Amino acid sequence: MRVLSPLVVVVAMLLIGGSPTGRAQSKEAVLTGATAFKTPAALSAQQHYSESLQRARQIYIQELDPSVKAALAASSLEEANAINDLKKRLETGGLPATTGQQFKTPKANEARVHFESNVSNVQRQYAAELQPALKTAMAGGLLDEANLINSELKGLAAVTNAAAIGVPTTVPLGTATLGRSAEGLLITRYPKHPSQVEGDRRGGNVPYTDFGKPLGAPKTIHTISTWTKAKNENAVVAGFINITQPGIYGFRTTSGWDRNELLIDGKVVCKFHDGENKEETVELRAGVLPIVSVGYYLETDTVHVQWKPPGAGSFSDIPAALFSH
Repeated sequence: MRVLSPLVVVVAMLLIGGSPTGRAQSKEAVLTGATAFKTPAALSAQQHYSESLQRARQIYIQELDPSVKAALAASSLEEANAINDLKKRLETGGLPATTGQQFKTPKANEARVHFESNVSNVQRQYAAELQPALKTAMAGGLLDEANLINSELKGLAAVTNAAAIGVPTTVPLGTATLGRSAEGLLITRYPKHPSQVEGDRRGGNVPYTDFGKPLGAPKTIHTISTWTKAKNENAVVAGFINITQPGIYGFRTTSGWDRNELLIDGKVVCKFHDGENKEETVELRAGVLPIVSVGYYLETDTVHVQWKPPGAGSFSDIPAALFSH
């Protein structure tokens, strides 16, 4: 009897709305399975897939933390318990269904849809990495291996086309329209945070997930090389960047009093107030990775972001064609 692959396990969870056994699963049960891939390319793709899902889970946990506090502050104990139960499942290795699960608070729903977007991109990247592995197995006459990889690809297709077969979808909230595969990025504006003090140019570094209620619906912009906002507000530009070449990338940012922050693939690359145009480096994997540029209240009305890809001798604007949301 064939052992279920990690992708088949995830498919089952997506379609039935929970873990295969109805309880939290261990990380090994959900992410690694026991598919007997033999070729290095297929094994590497599977390992990358497992690590990427784990990273998506960790980001989700972090983004759910303020949601529990927000629910308690709103005297919604039931909502707080529901979010906390989900956090516990994630912390013990469970991978929840990524569609149809609704919360009552916008912050929790934004975290959920961001997670859905991350998982969707991980699945697409896994499929892209398996394609050359399939060709290698076929060219080498490895029929069993080719069949295993092909079955995995079919499972991925079942997941990515879930909406077409009746899995419920949700209406995006605020910045949670990430991952909708449209050109450009989304900018969302927020009012001054209560902790931000007028005249305090060095303070006011608030996690962007805590900005609260947006001033309006997000709008599409084409790049973060140069983007603008009002000085008396916070703003977040979010979406995805297509990294085709893995390696060490350089990034630098500048704004009024350097009151901005840049995050890529869940990592803070350029910190708030780290210095005007200070070069920061980060190792990026190939794939469609989440990117967030934050502009903070006070002094900053224009943010500039540039990069230096592997092998480049100088900084340049990031091509707008690489961005999506």
